[in-house]
Amino acid sequence: MTIENSNGSLPSKGGRTSFSIDDPELAEPFFGFSAFEFGDKSDGPVAVAQVIPPDTKFAPHFHETDYCTIVLRGALKVGSRWYREGDCRFQDEKSVYGPVESGPDGARIISFYADRLGLPDQFAKESHEKMYNELLPIAVKACLKNGIGVNAPNPMEDTDATDTMPSP
Repeated sequence: MTIENSNGSLPSKGGRTSFSIDDPELAEPFFGFSAFEFGDKSDGPVAVAQVIPPDTKFAPHFHETDYCTIVLRGALKVGSRWYREGDCRFQDEKSVYGPVESGPDGARIISFYADRLGLPDQFAKESHEKMYNELLPIAVKACLKNGIGVNAPNPMEDTDATDTMPSP
């Protein structure tokens, strides 16, 4: 088994990648999104560390896999409930949640997805997908304003990239 690290700025040595959620390297990839794939199976599990800028909003959506998110820094509002440092939430596959909003200090989270193929956002309603498309450019600007992803290619320049944008 190997662990594939999407963030080339985080050092891997001897089959191990270690980091602190506060490491500035986590903010380097686009959208502060670093994925760590477990094993060689295309549908294997994946852990995602994400740095989310302050007051960033995401449309209601779902994933086609079970997953768990742990808030390590800051706060994240899902629906009407705020999750703060140390809080954990589990989400069943294909169950819609949101909208999602980071707190005034942003959020640093780690999420564990049972099947990496189920990670891309899905929408139950056309209005949610429309909201997603309207909020995404705002979120990208917030990332860049907060120094997140400034050295990474911007998928917003590629019209197909929005299909695979990460979210909490």
